[in-house]
Amino acid sequence: MQTMKRAILSLLCCLLTITLWGNRYIATGEIKVMAEKDANSKVLGRIQNHGEIEVTGISNNWWKINYNGKDAYILGKHLKQAGRAGDLIDLNDPDTIFIIIGSVLVIFVILGGTQRQLAARYPKPGSSQLSKVKSQFSYWYQCLNCNAYIKNSAEPRTAGCTQAQAHSWINLGEAGDVKYLCKKCSTFVAMKSEPGEEGCLRGGTHEWRKF
Repeated sequence: MQTMKRAILSLLCCLLTITLWGNRYIATGEIKVMAEKDANSKVLGRIQNHGEIEVTGISNNWWKINYNGKDAYILGKHLKQAGRAGDLIDLNDPDTIFIIIGSVLVIFVILGGTQRQLAARYPKPGSSQLSKVKSQFSYWYQCLNCNAYIKNSAEPRTAGCTQAQAHSWINLGEAGDVKYLCKKCSTFVAMKSEPGEEGCLRGGTHEWRKF
């Protein structure tokens, strides 16, 4: 899905670039230069085969060119790109304005959808969504001072220790369904995996027994 969005975005950017920027073209045959976008309008002159033309605007099949310092029109089907960057096309042309606005709007829609998907998948630190994700997990904490232990989604408050001015909590690991008992201090916890050894008040490290 993301690959497809990037491909569409790249295509739209290319189309917008082509729309915004004209090119120099070469005539593929003798071309009539018209005063207006009309085959019945006045013929101002002719451009010979392989003649180079400066295109300043595009409107359907009629291409606006700079002919002897004046605006004139030719049929674009008789041209091929010369491969060099040209000038900005005529922004007063309604078709050009429509293409530009449409392309920009589509790009913003794609970028907006992608940004919302990324925000949903990777919430910012401190966001309520991230807090909700964190709250789905519980951990066992043990105080190094009083040996109290508690299951919580985040580190508990430090107030209330009976042996010191504040609790000194260590995280034993994520809570789960596997039961462990320390043979030394009788701490009993249900974990996803074996708890950490640090924090036993009866000899420095826990000696966990799984049952």
